[in-house]
Amino acid sequence: MASFSVVIVAKNEAAVIARCIQSVRGMTDDILVCDTGSTDGTPAIAQEAGARTIDAEWMGYGKTKNHANSLAKYDWILQLDADEYLDGTLQKSLLSLRLEKQNEAYRIRRRRFFKGKIMRFGAWGREKHIRLFHRNQAAWNDDLIHESLNFTNLVIIPLQGFINDQTYQNDSHFQNKMKIYAEKCAQKYLHKKVKGSWWRQYLSPVYTFCINYLVRLGFLDGYAGLSNAWEIAVYTRNKYVYLYRMEKGKAGIRN
Repeated sequence: MASFSVVIVAKNEAAVIARCIQSVRGMTDDILVCDTGSTDGTPAIAQEAGARTIDAEWMGYGKTKNHANSLAKYDWILQLDADEYLDGTLQKSLLSLRLEKQNEAYRIRRRRFFKGKIMRFGAWGREKHIRLFHRNQAAWNDDLIHESLNFTNLVIIPLQGFINDQTYQNDSHFQNKMKIYAEKCAQKYLHKKVKGSWWRQYLSPVYTFCINYLVRLGFLDGYAGLSNAWEIAVYTRNKYVYLYRMEKGKAGIRN
């Protein structure tokens, strides 16, 4: 077994959490699920699948991940989302690592699915992120959403294989999830004093659609590419609409 911990922050992920855990079982003796208030039995499913679970208050993505990482058994952290899972090539790559140098971190490609299709272009094509790192050398920033890792002087090493991401379950699930993300992003913007001006509400979605569908070649993914570019444009409009309402005191902030 490898000397790294798998850490997953989750809430109401009963439909996907077992698949995530099963993809890393046998690779480590520490799979930690940090549950932030599930009501659908996620902790019990995670425990049955082979993980240990802790309960935590939701503090935003960055702070919650850092809290969960501090409770992991090992210093090396493989950070996953509940709707992600490893492919066979990545499993072999991870098992081959010796993890001897703290100043190294590992970048992994993410393969995302939408409407049953692998997204090769557009906003979701060719994604890669640092997901394996030493917790004394890197930590997530405090952003409520779209958090990123803070680090200095790390050597970034690419790994073979993919993290598969199936955040899309069906249209209603995805649209509801995107609305929640839009509201959280608006809250983040509010704290950063970004303005929800009219031109952002109307021009940003058009710009976002054109970039993802045309410039990033989303049209090559067929109908799924068109639908994905449209949904992301809707998300872009929603976050600025929510921001405008928050600025005007017309809407509360969801936790």
